[in-house]
Amino acid sequence: MTSSGGPEPDWRAGGGERIVIFPILALVCIAALAVSTVYLYLDLRTLRTDLNTEFNLTKMAQPQQVGDVRIKLKKVDLKRNRFTIEVWADDRKIEKKDKTVNEPVQFFVAQLRTPHELVVNQVQKDQLIGYLSTPKLPARR
Repeated sequence: MTSSGGPEPDWRAGGGERIVIFPILALVCIAALAVSTVYLYLDLRTLRTDLNTEFNLTKMAQPQQVGDVRIKLKKVDLKRNRFTIEVWADDRKIEKKDKTVNEPVQFFVAQLRTPHELVVNQVQKDQLIGYLSTPKLPARR
């Protein structure tokens, strides 16, 4: 009995189609959303494909060429895994002080919308080991 006093509806007789249709529509919508998400991911992946250049930077008087920029190691703190570098790009000097291991250091190069990213994986005495990630497709400003 329902609260109105009438008999309870029998969902097995005649009304079962509605229960089956809604989950099927929901699954179709979820599948369409998943497919569109995969296509969006593939488009973003082709736009942001980077070129990674590994480097082994030692402390020297002159900056070293890494990819399309020059980098000079200024200071290394082994106890705290910190370092200070100077990056020369487009006739500009950018100093990055007290950065830690595996901390991405981002900087822009002229006429590019996407930044270069420098990551140091190991800090040794007067030496840095890591990689420089540069955008593959240059997007004009």
